[in-house]
Amino acid sequence: MVEPFGIASLSIEACKALVSYCDGWRAFDSEIDSVKTKAEGLLSTLQLLDKLLAGTSAVHPILTADIELKMSQVEARITKVCQQVTKCSVISQSSGVEQKLRETAKKAKYPFRRDTLKSAANDLQDIQINLNTALLALQIQQTESLRNIEVQGASIITTVNQVQSSLDTMVGTG
Repeated sequence: MVEPFGIASLSIEACKALVSYCDGWRAFDSEIDSVKTKAEGLLSTLQLLDKLLAGTSAVHPILTADIELKMSQVEARITKVCQQVTKCSVISQSSGVEQKLRETAKKAKYPFRRDTLKSAANDLQDIQINLNTALLALQIQQTESLRNIEVQGASIITTVNQVQSSLDTMVGTG
């Protein structure tokens, strides 16, 4: 005799799996777009930072080396994530039945790739945090450089005022 509780339990688990599968399919496009947007945004930030570092000789060499190292470490990972997301995404190039079947097949694979995409999104977030730390160090160095320039400027103003005062005294007594 078949155990009714075993069948019910198995059915509940099967229904839960099906609901989870359908939920994953529904979120397919927006989650992929989100990860792809993060990757593209981070990649453009890296490219901009690369240009800034190339055009600035005022950046401390140690900071430049640290930022360049971080950039080289993450750029390959970002490119890989972009390729994974593009591979998973569904881009309709035609309205034919064959294309719709391909799209459906890709969407059917999505729940199995969802964890990979979430992992990629977490990787991108970690990369962004590391890059933000490097940028913060750069900002601190630049702030310190500006502070030194300000102190030097104040010293020059004080010296000019002293010279002016001395000249005024000489002209007034002469």
